[in-house]
Amino acid sequence: MRVSFDIDNTNRKNIALLLRERNIAVSLPCGGTGRCLGCKVKVMSDDESLNGTVLACKCIPKAAFTVELDSEEGMYIPADEGQLPSKHVIGIAAIDLGTTTVTVSIIDEKSGETVESISFVNPERSFGADVISRINSSNDGNLVEMSSRIRNSIKEFIDKYSVSRAVISGNTTMNHILNGISCEDLGIAPFVTSIKDFIVSDLVCDETICIPPVSAFIGGDIVSGIYALDMDKDSDINILIDLGTNGELVIGNKDGFIATSTSAGPAFEGGELNSGVASIPGAISSVNIINGFARVKTIGNLPAIGVCGTGAIETVSELLKNHIIDANGTLSAEFIDEGYPLVMRNHADKLLFTQEDIRAVQMAKAAICSGIEIMTSLYGCDYNNIKNVYVAGGFGVTMDVTKATAIGLIPKELEAKIIPVGNSSLKGAKKFALNTDFDRIRDILNKIKEKNLASNESFEARFIDNLNFKN
Repeated sequence: MRVSFDIDNTNRKNIALLLRERNIAVSLPCGGTGRCLGCKVKVMSDDESLNGTVLACKCIPKAAFTVELDSEEGMYIPADEGQLPSKHVIGIAAIDLGTTTVTVSIIDEKSGETVESISFVNPERSFGADVISRINSSNDGNLVEMSSRIRNSIKEFIDKYSVSRAVISGNTTMNHILNGISCEDLGIAPFVTSIKDFIVSDLVCDETICIPPVSAFIGGDIVSGIYALDMDKDSDINILIDLGTNGELVIGNKDGFIATSTSAGPAFEGGELNSGVASIPGAISSVNIINGFARVKTIGNLPAIGVCGTGAIETVSELLKNHIIDANGTLSAEFIDEGYPLVMRNHADKLLFTQEDIRAVQMAKAAICSGIEIMTSLYGCDYNNIKNVYVAGGFGVTMDVTKATAIGLIPKELEAKIIPVGNSSLKGAKKFALNTDFDRIRDILNKIKEKNLASNESFEARFIDNLNFKN
């Protein structure tokens, strides 16, 4: 896809902003600071100094140019009328509002069946890949635009139907931005949310209901997951893990829960990886290394365009299994400089998994594993007392459990108890849309006690220990 621009030199803007004005949002993982190098685009221009690959967040063109976008990863382009379904039903909408991906399902209110569903990259990603950069960007004067973009993206799909009710489940920051609520208190200590209960409005349809969060760090998506899985009715102890940029953990049963969040970083959602992408068609989602060579599978069996979360986990597991990285995660001398090739189309066209990518996965898995260890201890139980470990998130269904425990993402002792549940946030939104259990959700909120891992005296030591790979 190519997009051309004529430049008015009286109004100098970077390429990312120029694209944003065309409703094309290039991913800016670091929020446009130029640190991550994740917004590279190919530019063609008569101005030789502009020609080539540049950072969209930093390059301010002085002459007319054309930018070439190789894929739809990291951007949202409004669909043409003909691309959306034409059928109309009287129904409801369930929406999982994620930091990286938004999923909207239209449900027939009478049958409870899902009629149509769509997932797309959150258009706010052009303001940053994680919640911290989104908070900073909204506080820098972009809140109105960010709120408008996500509302319009949702409405563009559900307006094709006769939707009477929409239920939205998302993390606390996304909830604030969607509703145009200031994020200032989310970004400074003591980090508090302004949302204390359900928000009922006409935001995207006549009755729009946002499931409330527990705190600044424990969002409505976790509350929705507990509700969807009936954890609040189970006498046995279960764990819910939401593997995302802000990894959230809950342990407990009908008598009460403790919950926490741990900054896993965006690696599990493809962010900040050398060739990272969201879980979109063409993303490498499965990896096996045979005789030293990678064999990959992609979403939709399309040509590989990058690596998503499951692909990153499997790549590290396979590199470890084949002794291409050591227990510290260091690549062998053959690959240390350039990275390990997952795809080699020719000498100049390679898709590489770099040393920096491995470190990002190590940081993410150490944060999650340390959180599980501490939360189990705080709850006063051991792994034998755990009935199920529910793994949710964008890749909860497709994650290879054996490979996840092999790298230490989840303690090996819990492997047999892991149940991938997919998008539990969306399932809870759908369940609530059909039942509107306001009192039950409020009861769940009252049962959750939040624990701050950062203040736990053993977290740092556990985190450092879990960075390494253990036999």
